[in-house]
Amino acid sequence: MIRLVFFALVVFLGGCAEPEQVSADGTDGWPSGHSGDPSQSFLATIEASTHFKAINGLSFEIVQTQANEPMAILAAIDLEHFTPALLTNPTKGRSVQQIMAQTDVGIVIGSGFVTDAQSLSPVGLLREGNQDLNPLEPYGYTRILGFNDRGFGVLHRKNYEPEAFTSAIQAGPGIIEQGKLDISERDLQRPKYYRSFVALCSDRVRVGVTTMPTHLRTLGQELTHFFLDNNLACAEVINLAGDRQAVLAIREEHGFVYHGDIFAPKATLLSFSPH
Repeated sequence: MIRLVFFALVVFLGGCAEPEQVSADGTDGWPSGHSGDPSQSFLATIEASTHFKAINGLSFEIVQTQANEPMAILAAIDLEHFTPALLTNPTKGRSVQQIMAQTDVGIVIGSGFVTDAQSLSPVGLLREGNQDLNPLEPYGYTRILGFNDRGFGVLHRKNYEPEAFTSAIQAGPGIIEQGKLDISERDLQRPKYYRSFVALCSDRVRVGVTTMPTHLRTLGQELTHFFLDNNLACAEVINLAGDRQAVLAIREEHGFVYHGDIFAPKATLLSFSPH
């Protein structure tokens, strides 16, 4: 049975400074800050900005660990005020810096789908503007994240129907599926990475990035607690990227705040523009 969950989203972006080098394990020198003033921290700017507080349909939430450390930033987006789009260039790629400098998008989250190592060739479904640019991979990630003029939805890959979405990506794994944590304890044996993800909730769509390297299972557990504590019904959380592919940028009054590599080309990024 096809299970679609439709919702609404929202967000903002702008200029930039050369990020520090990222170590091999992705834990040191992570690019993060403000394009106009690299000394400003990503988290502190979001918390202090009066500009963000004045944007209709956009709010921010901080997910903390059990030790009360900031673990992830969520941008809660109301699609009544923002329009989502997939920004794709599967052969050359586009960087967040280019997008923020050349367009009026408000938020960019990525990367949008899996690629072959050292390549911009997509692995799995990539659909944009009612056209499949890359076919579904039957043995790849199970979640199809897509949207149309009614909002966002998620399908299992075996239930994918092209007419369901105007734009879609094959992503994963599903961190939370149908309201339940769906990452096994085996994940705790893998390396920790920075993560970017999308949560489909009954009130808004949330896009997020972790502010520390983490396991997907740990992230899922903390998100589950956060949703429960705040009476949020978030049935699906889909991992978009880990390590160097994970990035979130949000336009601010004098540039944009970012967490992740904004210069490296990405084959696909999910964006939101104010309307």
